[in-house]
Amino acid sequence: MNTKPQTVRRTLRQYFSELGLLLDNPLSGFEAYQQRWGDVVPLPIPGLRAFQITHPEQVGVVLKIPHRDQMATKSLKDLLGKGLLTNQEDDWHWRRRIIAKPLGPKAITAFVDDMFRLTESWFLRLNPEGREVDVTPELMGLAFDILIHTVFGANIKIDKDSILSLLEQYMREFTLDNTGWRRWLPPFIVTPGRRQRRRAIAGMRELIRTAIAQRRAAPESDDLLYRLLTAHDEEGNSLNDEQLRDELLTMILAGYDTVALMIGYALWLLARHPAIQQQVHEELKAHIADGPINAETLTRLPLLNAVLDESLRLFPPAYIIGREADKDLDLNGFRIKRGDQLLVPLWVVHRDPRWWQAPDAFRPERWLNGETANLPANAFFPFGGGPRLCVGGHFAKLEGAIILATILRHSRVSDVNDDQLNLLASVTLRPVDGIRLRFHNHSPG
Repeated sequence: MNTKPQTVRRTLRQYFSELGLLLDNPLSGFEAYQQRWGDVVPLPIPGLRAFQITHPEQVGVVLKIPHRDQMATKSLKDLLGKGLLTNQEDDWHWRRRIIAKPLGPKAITAFVDDMFRLTESWFLRLNPEGREVDVTPELMGLAFDILIHTVFGANIKIDKDSILSLLEQYMREFTLDNTGWRRWLPPFIVTPGRRQRRRAIAGMRELIRTAIAQRRAAPESDDLLYRLLTAHDEEGNSLNDEQLRDELLTMILAGYDTVALMIGYALWLLARHPAIQQQVHEELKAHIADGPINAETLTRLPLLNAVLDESLRLFPPAYIIGREADKDLDLNGFRIKRGDQLLVPLWVVHRDPRWWQAPDAFRPERWLNGETANLPANAFFPFGGGPRLCVGGHFAKLEGAIILATILRHSRVSDVNDDQLNLLASVTLRPVDGIRLRFHNHSPG
């Protein structure tokens, strides 16, 4: 690590060139800034003090900061209110303690059988054998069904199609507000798109409010909403309806497309590496065949789990993490002031040749052969870290393993063309043109 203080002095031409790169292709911009300037880089954003951080040692400092940033996260507050993702207030720690227990590793094993059953039913309905399929919307629908079933159970009638439609409307308008010309408009100017975003928020909040009321009147069950309704701290304090609404909307926003994207990218990578895919099929045949897939059987699939980790390394759905400095700091010679925005692009850290052999290559074996045993802390952090480590990270990995194992037990997948993915860096890292794969019958027996 270079411990000498760094200096970034851009010419006016460099400033506008790098700003244009950030606006046009953030992922390329992040890479270019590190290669040109180093591990701590002031970002060329007019009117805002913001820094890009890419060395694991300094990433660790940033992740310990409890305050979310204004750029990558805080602008979601109009929908999520004081949910865990956006909450900056003193009750954040209390709310996280309340929510963490129902989502703990032991607690979520109760949902595994339903995850497997819903995935099997989804695959039979999809019936993709011999067809070319854009797996992105299909996996989004599956992950959303699993999430809604897990959260609301069988006792609550909730309009899943309406929630998903409203959520996609919100995501579309959020992206346009933060990547297009609308980003330069003051908040008080209400465009048709911003009006649509507000209507989507109102619609989702009303649906969730109704669901909470129904759940309070329904019998006891083991769905996640019931667990949250009955969760309390040592003094008996529990979440009220407004707090529940914000946390449920946070779970819905953060809990379905990240899983779907993780699986979509894993399938795309396996389609382009048939030899590795064959090894996964052999592992499934040896340890699961046509038996049930559950938390215990997943422990027998180290290669499949390594595929998921390698997919998260190369294509992290949550591709950037932000914090707001809560005090003055010194990072590698740069004076960070309280209130400065600190952005950590996982896309860059996860592909840094200082920590990773063949960093751009898909090599799941790196997770099994000891190659990653001595990784620096915070060289791999797909679910964040520090006090704001994603409370649903274990849930997402478990769900992802079940979905991937179920699909590959039934099918082989091949790539439709040799094109690279066209990626959009928005709330999450999404493929602009989807992920088109061809499915081929595969029997584990």
